[in-house]
Amino acid sequence: MLSGNKKVIDMFSMIIKDASRVTAEANSSAYFLKSAILDHQSFEEIIFHNLFSEAQKRIPESVDYKKIFTDYVSSNTDALNLMVEDLKATYTKDPACNYYYEPIVFLKGFKALQIHRIGSWFWSRGDRFLPLLLQSIVSELYQVDIHPSVSFGTAIFIDHATNLVIGKNVSIGSEVSILHSVSILSEGDGAEGKIIIEDNVLVSAGSCVIGDLVLGNNSKVGAGSFINATVLPKSTVVGVPMKSILTS
Repeated sequence: MLSGNKKVIDMFSMIIKDASRVTAEANSSAYFLKSAILDHQSFEEIIFHNLFSEAQKRIPESVDYKKIFTDYVSSNTDALNLMVEDLKATYTKDPACNYYYEPIVFLKGFKALQIHRIGSWFWSRGDRFLPLLLQSIVSELYQVDIHPSVSFGTAIFIDHATNLVIGKNVSIGSEVSILHSVSILSEGDGAEGKIIIEDNVLVSAGSCVIGDLVLGNNSKVGAGSFINATVLPKSTVVGVPMKSILTS
């Protein structure tokens, strides 16, 4: 495994520090955190172990999942930085998250996103079998179904994650937060019918985003809303049918 840059190494140090503190304070966590966190020598080793310890049971024996992960982090210069930024976003935005290791070990939104990023990278290089296999595994493990073609920016926070569905022809920017039971589905194919979610957007629980539209920068979608038209930047929309209640 690779050692990573300073940002990655610093995150690794914080994860180890958190896990060591909790292990010292609670004997019940010692064995588990030793296996999940403290036995590993780098950030990417920790990520690999926690992403694939369950997933590998569902991957055919002929598929070398360790090589898949190594190819991803060694060939994609942004891979580890994306993991770190997603981890920071989750730690910062989730009020229930107290330690940096928690998203890696416990939170399926973070795990599902990282496996999706791996599959999406292979999809962009023309591989179709592996990304669809990983999509299927994530759907089975975490009840999260994201088409491999979906692109994400940096610092993404997926909270709770259960019943999240994102179809093809969707592009998602940076610093976006998406909650559970959300459906994001374009109606077209190719260049037509694309959904673009710009930066710093909140898509709240139970909402449905369908059509050919844009959720503008810094916009918010209220819980349970049905969105079928473009939402202006800095707007808050709610309801069925959608209604703008605030534009700052």
